[in-house]
Amino acid sequence: MEVLKKINQAIEIIKKTKLKKEGRNSYSNYDYFTPDQIDILVYSACNPLNLHNKFDLIRNEFGIYGKLTVTDLDTNTFAEYFMASDIPSIKATNISQQLGGSMTYTKRYLFMNVYSITDHNLDFDTSSNTAVSDQKKTLTVKHFNHYMKEGTADTIQQVLDNMVMTKQQRTSLETLVSDQIMSQEIKTEYTTK
Repeated sequence: MEVLKKINQAIEIIKKTKLKKEGRNSYSNYDYFTPDQIDILVYSACNPLNLHNKFDLIRNEFGIYGKLTVTDLDTNTFAEYFMASDIPSIKATNISQQLGGSMTYTKRYLFMNVYSITDHNLDFDTSSNTAVSDQKKTLTVKHFNHYMKEGTADTIQQVLDNMVMTKQQRTSLETLVSDQIMSQEIKTEYTTK
């Protein structure tokens, strides 16, 4: 299909582009590509190839998902890509603003997926997001469960203190521990050894 060849050409153009990340997460201390930058990267690569990108946010009986249709305007062939999504609950916003946020970020991540735009800050396994230590291990749920089951820590707090992690990873784990991973029974089992 001609459209897939052109998408590959667009990926090659994007990979050769040197672009400084403009977004900054000061809480977790990392830079990222903004949605606007992703949009410009994709447009700049697709426009000379006569590729048109149409994004739709769709709700059906299974939930909300994003759909990206990439059309080759020379041959009128197209490829479609889909990604599950949701409408975030954002404080101090109305539903239209929340829907706009869902559209912006679903489109961004579809573009990143289709056009192979990588952002290592989203990968917790990269060396920039993990700390190396002889005495401490990088935090994962697997490590957390290992510490608790093997009895090398008596409390959840001791496990957290034994881990080397970014602020974002610590916040994520604390949320998972308190909200999702551990039911009240498991919390009791772990903290009453």
